[in-house]
Amino acid sequence: MAKKIVISGEIGFTLQPSAIRAELDAAKGADLDIFIASPGGSVYDGLEIYNMIRDYKRNHKNAKVTFTIQGLAASMASYIACCPAADRVVAENNAVFMIHNAWSYSCGDHREMQKTSEILAGLSALLSKAYAE
Repeated sequence: MAKKIVISGEIGFTLQPSAIRAELDAAKGADLDIFIASPGGSVYDGLEIYNMIRDYKRNHKNAKVTFTIQGLAASMASYIACCPAADRVVAENNAVFMIHNAWSYSCGDHREMQKTSEILAGLSALLSKAYAE
């Protein structure tokens, strides 16, 4: 029987990577059914979740990983749904998949704004590569 994992709520806010890590540890190599319904959230926490799922598949090569988009998979949730560990990605017929450039809030002088701009450009390039693949 596959281990059910739910990615719901805001990543890094109401859903912490540590909760996903605990679920993956409890799976102990079993197949995974990962259900996604999230508006996204923190890029860095999303990257951690993405990498944990990818590492799970690397460590348990025979485990089948299925993602099911149940509602909204936006922002970092859509990125997680593109994880190469997935053997199958299913979307409900009324599911919504949203992709956008990384964004943030920032305050400070022109130097701080430029630094934030460069970070966002780099993150957007990193994320877009996974979407393209």
